[in-house]
Amino acid sequence: MWKAGTIIGIAAFVLAFATSAGISPLCGLLCISPIAGVVAGYLAGVFDKPVTGGGGAKCGVIGGAIAGVGAFLGQALAGVVNALFAPQIAQFVGRTFDLPADVNTTRIIAFGWGLCGGLVDIVIMAGLGTLGGYLWYQFVRSKAAPAAPPPNPTM
Repeated sequence: MWKAGTIIGIAAFVLAFATSAGISPLCGLLCISPIAGVVAGYLAGVFDKPVTGGGGAKCGVIGGAIAGVGAFLGQALAGVVNALFAPQIAQFVGRTFDLPADVNTTRIIAFGWGLCGGLVDIVIMAGLGTLGGYLWYQFVRSKAAPAAPPPNPTM
């Protein structure tokens, strides 16, 4: 769980920061989190090798949540960068909701968007990590150990 979460968390940090600061904060949320969550859950199953489907889901949710923390940090850092260097995204959001167009409001919107998006990242990645862990169990473990035949009754 920890190993998979850390590996995918580092990758999610870099990708969430790059897409949220470079392309759009929404892209960091919707493009990176679902894929990274499933991959983190699947890798948690690979590393921990749970013996039940529920165990696979548990490993997946923990691995996905750990990786989600990395995505949260990437989104939050991108929010700071957007607040300081790219205020046009926040200005667009401010005009949409009729908020004042001063510099401070724009920066608060940009930073708040990064924090809220990061929190949603954790939830999405933990939820889809559950799916990834369960899929690992279904693909690997359930086929690896077929049920033993029932014992022969002796008369």
